Amino acid sequence: MINKIYHFIVRLLPFKMVLIRIAAQLPILFKSNYLFRFISNVATYCNQQTYVLSNLGISNNLKVKVSIAHPIAAFGTPEIYTQETATLALSIALLKHSDAFIDVGANLGYFCFYVDEHNEQQKPIHYFEPDTELFQLLEENRIKNGKNFIAHQQAISNINGPLTFYRNLSDDSSGSIKNTFEGKHLLVPISIDSISFDSFAASLTEQKLILKVDVEGAEFEFLSGAESQFQKIEHLIIELLQDSIDQQFPLLMIEKYGYYAYYINNFNLEHSLKGEYTYVSPYYNWLFSKDAPSALTKKLIGTAFKVIENTRS
Repeated sequence: MINKIYHFIVRLLPFKMVLIRIAAQLPILFKSNYLFRFISNVATYCNQQTYVLSNLGISNNLKVKVSIAHPIAAFGTPEIYTQETATLALSIALLKHSDAFIDVGANLGYFCFYVDEHNEQQKPIHYFEPDTELFQLLEENRIKNGKNFIAHQQAISNINGPLTFYRNLSDDSSGSIKNTFEGKHLLVPISIDSISFDSFAASLTEQKLILKVDVEGAEFEFLSGAESQFQKIEHLIIELLQDSIDQQFPLLMIEKYGYYAYYINNFNLEHSLKGEYTYVSPYYNWLFSKDAPSALTKKLIGTAFKVIENTRS
């Protein structure tokens, strides 16, 4: 009953558009969980195609154009972005020991803007986004905010050249070169350009890369296109959907490519010997690193991360 009354009051609120535009640019200090929930509810009664200028909860100097259909980006902060809070922090911690940050499947560019804000040594930031509309929006935001991210309007896969990409009209964060969400979401196939990681990495002078990969079911295509340049991947942070887990992606990374595997359970990095892990909602990300648990622990001294070593034989 109380919930119904609350939503009734929210629905009758005047000046909803004024409220959400102010909330998007509020100083980060005032972007609380409570305010986020309230403004997100208000936004549900507005046109979801509405765009606002947001500081992303990352820097008060940012003015990033985002749709209110992405409430965390529009009104939240990295701390409110629960499923990625630790992954964002891990990207920064490991970039200090790497030469460049590569964002594969950048979407709105949240990781790029966050990493840039904490990138004290101004190491190169590359992003890949094949979705035409998302790429154009990210480029607009990059330019308007004076960022020097290196942009690639391509998918990273196992081929060089044209490829079919499935734009996800139900959830634009879930587009993929695989029709993973067919029958669940509204997908529109479009032709895009693709490049293998091998071809891309061969052109770089940087030797120690940290990658954040979110390719919505195309993890093995990424993997098979990286065969000859794996030595440059120091750390791979990747979202693994259940299909990739079932096909033993972690075990392949461990046994074939020689990486140490860690399930990212918030700020606990749980070492996996054979791909075993216990899923904890809402965490889908893994870290594959050249560093054994002891070496990784040393790199993460002074951070909130705890490396939990698996000592079972």
